Amino acid sequence: MSSRDNGDCPVAGDGLLVYDGDCGFCERSVAWIRTVSAATARAEPSHRVDLAGLGLTEVECRHAVQWVSGAERTSGPEALRDFAATGRRPAGRVAGLLVNRWTHPVSGLVYGLVARHRHRLGSPSCGLPTEPRQATTTLR
Repeated sequence: MSSRDNGDCPVAGDGLLVYDGDCGFCERSVAWIRTVSAATARAEPSHRVDLAGLGLTEVECRHAVQWVSGAERTSGPEALRDFAATGRRPAGRVAGLLVNRWTHPVSGLVYGLVARHRHRLGSPSCGLPTEPRQATTTLR
C-alpha cells in the first residue's frame, strides 16, 4: 500500500480512517486499535463518507483501509499505523516500529492475507461477496 498526495482534503482534526463498514472483522479491528492506542482520529465506514470528496473510490475502500489526513493518504497497514499514531498510548508508537519502509514487505503481505480472508475470521456480518459453494449433500 502506498502514500500519496490527496490535494486539499476536507478532513479536519487528526485525520480520518475509512474502512469497509460491511465487514464485522474490520469494525472490530478498528475498535481494538482505538482501545489499545487511544486513537483520537475519526474512523468511519466507507458508506458513511463522501468518498469522491476524499479522493477515494469504493474499490479502494473494499480492497484496503484508507487513511486521509490533510494532503497525505495511506492505505493498508500504513493507514492502520497512522490511525494508531494519533493515540496517546505507546501502542501508536509501537505501530510505527512494526510498519515502516523496512518492514513493509512483511506487513504488506500479512495485511493482504488478512484482508483477502477476513470473511473467514469469525465475522458473520461481513457482507463481502464470496464464491458460491457447491452443495455437498443432495436433498431427497
